[in-house]
Amino acid sequence: NAEYMGEVVGADDEVTSFVVVSLRLSMGGAQSVASTSLGGYIQSQYDLVKAADQPFLTVKQAMTLTPPRDYPLDFSHVATLWVIDSNKDGRFTAEELMAFGDYCCQVSKHIRTHEFQIQVQAACTVTMWNALARTDGEDAFTEWFTTVMKENGPISQVADYPGVDFLGRDTVGTLYEMLNARRVYGIDLQGFFDLMQQVGEEMGIMDIENESLDDIVPVVVVKQFCRDFIRGFRQMMKEVQLHELPTINATST
Repeated sequence: NAEYMGEVVGADDEVTSFVVVSLRLSMGGAQSVASTSLGGYIQSQYDLVKAADQPFLTVKQAMTLTPPRDYPLDFSHVATLWVIDSNKDGRFTAEELMAFGDYCCQVSKHIRTHEFQIQVQAACTVTMWNALARTDGEDAFTEWFTTVMKENGPISQVADYPGVDFLGRDTVGTLYEMLNARRVYGIDLQGFFDLMQQVGEEMGIMDIENESLDDIVPVVVVKQFCRDFIRGFRQMMKEVQLHELPTINATST
């Protein structure tokens, strides 16, 4: 979590304080990029990675989007994905990407090009933190993250464990990347997968000796990992007192 936070905060050595220069997210109200060359690029990227039989992108597909050269972005950044998915249904639509493109255009008018990615990630992080700071923030984020994973799917069931939903190795790999698990947990993907299966066994909802479960993990375990992640994130944000940091209005002219 500390390294993840390092993407959006920095320590001032002289005053030993943390500083974030963030931009208020205001997606909407400005002229849409939909009819511009940027809008055309967004649509072409969306069409390129979207499966033909679905009207949205899964998170794994969204993470493969290539941003325009003038708008460098990390689509595996959790807070960025949180902001893009405006209705929090775990699906990433062309309309949501266009709205985020509108916001990026606003931001680009107020900062230097080399600062673009760090400032957008900082703004998204502040927006996500504001949501998490609410009474139901932890539950809301956990439900959203779990929904994102379930939409990435597919979900399967096993006869020996009625009522338990499972997700496959591919989705666990997506979770691994989103959580920066190599850095946070210090383990490779296989180790992460094994850890999740061990947790499932400890919870009494799977048997790792059962060969039919070799490539799946229970959804409830994924949900627990998401909750643990956000608790660590909230603690980090409290430690740097992000709620007291300044905000720049990206919609001002």
